[in-house]
Amino acid sequence: MTTTALPKPKKKILPKVSVAGRIERGYYEDLVRIIDGDDHFNRIGDFVREAVLEKIDRWKKEHPRGLS
Repeated sequence: MTTTALPKPKKKILPKVSVAGRIERGYYEDLVRIIDGDDHFNRIGDFVREAVLEKIDRWKKEHPRGLS
């Protein structure tokens, strides 16, 4: 069984950026394509950070009573 190497992003990824989770290979490949093709995001961490903030904001709107 041979595995294909994951694509390397063209833009610099700082070594301090880490993700505390795993995503499926297809999502990672899509993520790299988005980062490489979009001037808004310079690093994977920027994209992930914005995605998390959007998800949290959406959750707060859907759950107006909050976390309690």
